[in-house]
Amino acid sequence: MGENVSACGRTPSVETSIDCKAEKCAYNENCKCTAECVCVGCCCGDVTTKSGTECCTFRNN
Repeated sequence: MGENVSACGRTPSVETSIDCKAEKCAYNENCKCTAECVCVGCCCGDVTTKSGTECCTFRNN
């Protein structure tokens, strides 16, 4: 297996804190993401805008 490297070429940080406003996500606890691993994808082809990305880790609770 290869090393886990992000799209920008850096190793992801274990210490990352992610604020979450997805009220119905099973990983949202007090507006903090508790998922062990988070994947973010592009939903419209323009990743330069906030609305151009989405959390692919979302799981409905």
